[in-house]
Amino acid sequence: MNFRPLASSSSGNCYLLSDGDSSIMIEAGIPWRKVRQALDFKTRGIEFCLVSHSHGDHAGHIKDVMKAGIDVYAPEVGFDNLGDYNHRFHEIGQVQKFHAGDWTIQAFPCVHDILCLGFLIARGPWKCLYLSDSMYSQHKFGPGLTHIFLEVNYSLETLAPDLDPVVKKRLLWNHMSLKTAKELLKANDLSSVVEIGLLHLSDRNSDEEKCRREIQSLTGKPVFIAAA
Repeated sequence: MNFRPLASSSSGNCYLLSDGDSSIMIEAGIPWRKVRQALDFKTRGIEFCLVSHSHGDHAGHIKDVMKAGIDVYAPEVGFDNLGDYNHRFHEIGQVQKFHAGDWTIQAFPCVHDILCLGFLIARGPWKCLYLSDSMYSQHKFGPGLTHIFLEVNYSLETLAPDLDPVVKKRLLWNHMSLKTAKELLKANDLSSVVEIGLLHLSDRNSDEEKCRREIQSLTGKPVFIAAA
């Protein structure tokens, strides 16, 4: 299973998940032209797109994705006025399990300031956890995880000293810290995990190498930083 970050920041998020035979998009936070360019204009194999929530850095270009002929699965609130491409939009309940092609998706709620979903994504022998924009996880994910793609937005030790108090409050209550990410990983069975990807790191409030080193030391698994 290959996880390819096309963008991973507060400016925009978009990822491609592929097992070699089938590919899906996760998030629609960058212009479709940039997706096409990143994939050398080979986008016909994308089966569908999962979107976690309606904030612009995750869903700002959802109409363009549907216009390109790709179905989008997203939470049941926050998406209005989709126009002529509404038939390609599929609402997901907060704890809904569904099938799309040969993929099985289990949605679950995150802890964010609007309705936001995480996803367990399964195909064949692979079982992937995607979790971004959540203060913490209310769930354990059982045995059998093979890949984990997890937000580690900041650590308390590396917060920018001049961070605006309003921005700081929103950061602490809506995004996952390095400490919380480590506790989530300790609470789950990682025996089948083959790699961990760290997502949505803040440019000002995180240290990439510190995050990678501490997660790898804790888990003993290969860890990469999602950057594009």
